[in-house]
Amino acid sequence: MVAIDINAFAEANWSGYKKSVTDISKAKHSSLIEDETELYCFDDISNSLYSGSNKPSSADALIIDGKTIQLVEFKSGFKNKITRENFKESEGKCLKLGTTCEDYWKLFWANRKKEINELTLIIRMKAIESYITLEKKIFQGCRPFDQAFRLQFCVVIDEDSVDGMEETLAERSGRSETTGNPYASIKASLKRYINCRDCSGTPYFYDEVKVLSVTDFENYLRLKYEK
Repeated sequence: MVAIDINAFAEANWSGYKKSVTDISKAKHSSLIEDETELYCFDDISNSLYSGSNKPSSADALIIDGKTIQLVEFKSGFKNKITRENFKESEGKCLKLGTTCEDYWKLFWANRKKEINELTLIIRMKAIESYITLEKKIFQGCRPFDQAFRLQFCVVIDEDSVDGMEETLAERSGRSETTGNPYASIKASLKRYINCRDCSGTPYFYDEVKVLSVTDFENYLRLKYEK
């Protein structure tokens, strides 16, 4: 197959796979982001490349911008309505004894930690299997190696922007706070997939991993598409 530029390949083969961010970020009955900007739906692209039921998981969206290829995963479930800062022990009161049930809160925090860990594991699996789809199913027929390009994996979560700002400041100061900060936890789980090289020195996986809040991604879309 003749190798062509990734931008031309996308326009020629995936024009029918574009959807609004509202549709792409929809989980169950609600969307993480309400925005009519159209992006490539990487889920649909991946499904078109595999037959049978044993299909790999995939990121939600694909953005191609010049020499940058970006996979985007929208993931809700990180937003905590009850945190260690705002929780009220009285809400875990035993109806029979009339006192706060410590076992209830211990179980509550343990379950919450398990939920976050499961979400993070799903994201990590999507990062790996999405890359395999790009490398083995797409790049093989569309080698864009005549020009340098960057491959990014971006996770957009339903958490406050302030946590993301705190993590950015922590990174710039040479430290990383992972406890209770989903931005830091996700970045830490994906760190091993950044700037990897095989025995011959060929790079693989991602050049950069980003974790953004809904507000941050909305601002990114606004600037990119000049809304």
